[in-house]
Amino acid sequence: MDALRAWFRRPTGAFLPAALILLGAFALLVAGRAEESRAEAEAVIIAGDVVNVRKGPGTNTAIVAQVRRGERYAVLERKGDWIRIAYRPGKSGWVAGWLTRPAPAAGGIAYAAEKADAFVEAAVRDLNVRSGPGTDRPVIGRIQPGTRYPLLDTAGNWRKIRLSDGRTGWVAGWLSVVVPAEGSTAQAARENTAAGPGAPPSRAAGGTAPQPARVRIDTDVANFRNGPTLDANVIGKLLRGTTGRVIAREGDWVKIALDDGTEGWVAGWLVAPAEEASDRGTVVIVADGTNIRKAPSLTADIVRVARLGERYPIVEGIGDWYAVRLDDGSIAYVAAWVVSKDGVIDRVTGGRLLGRTIVLDPGHGGIDDGATGIDGTKEKALNLAVALRLEEKLIAEGATVILTRRDDRTVSLQDRVARAVTAGADVFLSLHHNTHPSPAMRGTITFYERDQTLAQAIQAALVAKTGLADLGARYGNYYVLRENPRPSALIEFGFISNAAEVAVLKSPAMIDREAEGVVEGLVRYFSTQQTAQKGTRAVR
Repeated sequence: MDALRAWFRRPTGAFLPAALILLGAFALLVAGRAEESRAEAEAVIIAGDVVNVRKGPGTNTAIVAQVRRGERYAVLERKGDWIRIAYRPGKSGWVAGWLTRPAPAAGGIAYAAEKADAFVEAAVRDLNVRSGPGTDRPVIGRIQPGTRYPLLDTAGNWRKIRLSDGRTGWVAGWLSVVVPAEGSTAQAARENTAAGPGAPPSRAAGGTAPQPARVRIDTDVANFRNGPTLDANVIGKLLRGTTGRVIAREGDWVKIALDDGTEGWVAGWLVAPAEEASDRGTVVIVADGTNIRKAPSLTADIVRVARLGERYPIVEGIGDWYAVRLDDGSIAYVAAWVVSKDGVIDRVTGGRLLGRTIVLDPGHGGIDDGATGIDGTKEKALNLAVALRLEEKLIAEGATVILTRRDDRTVSLQDRVARAVTAGADVFLSLHHNTHPSPAMRGTITFYERDQTLAQAIQAALVAKTGLADLGARYGNYYVLRENPRPSALIEFGFISNAAEVAVLKSPAMIDREAEGVVEGLVRYFSTQQTAQKGTRAVR
């Protein structure tokens, strides 16, 4: 030991610094290996068209690079909703987690450490993983075909799986297949027949389960098509609760005959078994807040305020009214012009927005009232009223419409953007009403961050339809525009701080004209885009 101490006290001059350098290099190597090991264990795929890479975990930090849809990156660190990725060798930065999706783990097993008798694999792209066994449960993630997840449990038509990050969730049995672990073939066969009636036959099982004579739509709005593929033409929209007689099946698709005799195809994963319908049919509520009255008159007492998708059996038709039976067995009346008989909305073979997906974002909601008008009007309520009317008109034009909220609830800005990204929206529109310290301020503004053509088309059509003052299409550095990779605009329909203007903005007639103006603006925008694309192809 004394000799060792003496050796360390030797005046070599360069030995100690050299040793420290070697130790430092070893530490860096270990840290690098640890980071590489983490990167190998977890990766993400970019879900937005173009996503900003930032210096820190927040939208207030500098942009250092950009990444694109489909690119895969190693996850180095997580902080809240932000992910640090290695976007180039030796370079890292932060991306918004809601603009990514988990990448399949190496070897095709997403959670290889889990020992399971069987694994679940998605049979369709972007299969929703939910917090519980039901379509009404929140979506906590999405999985892709080709990656296997341990099967933990089953409940009716649902399968519980463990995700690559350790979380558990549920996927629809009719949209997934069970792959047996070695020696567990019987288990897989049993699970693949667990989807139950109403679900399409499992690809893995290869058999057919007993199928119901009638099915009902089990989602808010389902496309009614002329063939059993996603490429088939949409001939109408079917609301939740709509029933039909099953007349054919092909793969995951069901051909049904509605009560009026119309035939068409719907996706099998959007239907559930149904009871036989009454001979007189039913009406379906197509807008929240529809009044059901004591007598067939607009002056009669309101006995119920119905919500979108509610369904009532028809007792008889009386002029422009339907007598319907309520849940308690009593008879009440609803205007024929505000409901859809047998659940079909505007059954058309075309539509100027056919095939387009529009995300409507009624601003504020829940604990956030937004602006308060000079007469006490809450902006959040007026935003929602316009969104619901606009939804009806867009559906009538053949569009698929998604709302970030359809009632008075709090929705984060991140979630609003995420809805557009996950839906692959053709357009995202945030709907608002303005306020100003001056009570004389009035007029309509449409904001853009980069999609100026979209904002200009909507602004011009909106002003022409409503007659409100034109304050132009303007640049706006708003979160739902800045952090949104989909084409987007934010509309301020008018000023609720102006007494005269708020009175007009609240009227059903103005709400209807505003909705018509936005529809016309979208039609012009898409027409312009198609013309530009044709011109680009011609130049090439």
